[in-house]
Amino acid sequence: MKLSVNELAKLLDGEIEGDGALEVYNINRIENAQNGELAFIFDSKFDKFIYNTKATTLIVSKDVVLSEPVETTLIRVENPYFSFLKLLNVIDSEKRKNRKNGISELAYISKEAKIGKGVSIGHYSIVNDNATVGDETIIREQVYIGENVHIGKNCLIYPQVVILDDCRVGDNCIIHSGTVIGSDGFGFLPMNDNTYQKIPQIGNVVIENNVEIGANVTIDRSTVGSTLIKQGTKLDNLIHIAHNVEVGKNNAMAAQCGIAGSTKIGDHNMFGGQVGIAGHINIKNNNQVAAQSGVASSVGDNELLMGSPAMDAKLFKRNFIAFKELAEIRNKVYNLDNLITKNYKNDKTKNPKK
Repeated sequence: MKLSVNELAKLLDGEIEGDGALEVYNINRIENAQNGELAFIFDSKFDKFIYNTKATTLIVSKDVVLSEPVETTLIRVENPYFSFLKLLNVIDSEKRKNRKNGISELAYISKEAKIGKGVSIGHYSIVNDNATVGDETIIREQVYIGENVHIGKNCLIYPQVVILDDCRVGDNCIIHSGTVIGSDGFGFLPMNDNTYQKIPQIGNVVIENNVEIGANVTIDRSTVGSTLIKQGTKLDNLIHIAHNVEVGKNNAMAAQCGIAGSTKIGDHNMFGGQVGIAGHINIKNNNQVAAQSGVASSVGDNELLMGSPAMDAKLFKRNFIAFKELAEIRNKVYNLDNLITKNYKNDKTKNPKK
């Protein structure tokens, strides 16, 4: 990254206060920014840093009122956070261009695979028979693409991702390192001799457009049919999605969530870290499930859930307050029981005929 303040202001539709000819080479937090770096202020609580920052340039809101002169050059914009995102997208786009090195001579590409235009495939990656890779997709080093896999356009597949036979990935998807798509679902039949007979998993995984999958995620192929991740869903690191699960559109799951087999999830749900979801249930739309909750039964629409087993968040909080007071309540009951017993004994002594 190397941009002048003038170029930045034009890109972000901002107004310059200071020297527009200065150049910046990096973005940093305002607390740590040095000469040659750019910083953003998203919240008024950081306004105090304007007066002593070493950053060459600050992106601030047009509404910021200065109480004293500043040495750094300001770029005033309507919404600093949106401007921040816009600049990050520009930088990320440039990085993608730099990653496009064509197809490495050290990669294995089956003669029966179909490779689109502008595709980049890194060292030691494997693309097997009848696989398809769409235009402008980047496959980094040591990626394994199985037979009959379809990968759409403009995807980014990071090193050491495994996409096994027959699975499908849509357009504009990002899959981070260590993720396995299409591992066998956990299907075993208990036998009379206390052994387990494996149930072949002959389905696949279908990932629709604009999905991002974090590092070390496993998505199991279905027994038959497809395990499905619909468009726009975002998965954090270390998530497990079991066979025959269906995840709807634009869901967000934080790290270490686990979804058991054959569960169906609707659209626009948010799941905190370490949420566990039982199998064969339905979770509809626009729900929020707090971290470490356990969802054991089906859920309707627009619920805010917490706890294990998960329940309405307000009810959980009331129950949790009572739980924290259990020891004190126990002591009160114990003391009250002693008092009643003592008074009863005294009463019997005074009135033995009772």
